[in-house]
Amino acid sequence: MISYYKIETDYLEFFFKRDINYAEFLDENITVFKSEKTDKIVGYGIEDASVNLCYFEKIDTVDKLGLLIKIARLLNGFTQEEVANKLGISLRHYQRLEAGQDTTISLFDSINHLYPDVGFSNIFDHKKAV
Repeated sequence: MISYYKIETDYLEFFFKRDINYAEFLDENITVFKSEKTDKIVGYGIEDASVNLCYFEKIDTVDKLGLLIKIARLLNGFTQEEVANKLGISLRHYQRLEAGQDTTISLFDSINHLYPDVGFSNIFDHKKAV
């Protein structure tokens, strides 16, 4: 997954694959990017991503967690290497976390403690669908 996050506007774009695409607006918070060749969804854009990403149901929980970890890191002004050191893992392992891979419960707990103001537990709450 390829992701871009703009701190100033809390806007996130993520793509499942690189492709020439066009945008369709689902609502005021969600943009869908579709392939110009196949018309299949290749990515999404989310306004107010630090909140709305938790409730976005079009991607799985592990991918949401990876994107939210990236947002939290950027909002706190850390590099990937700094966070990896704080968690006691390699830089490559941390990069896999942001990509939605290699997540464990104990590591999730450590990340949750590192960013206490981030509502990571909201990714498991499906009451408010975006």
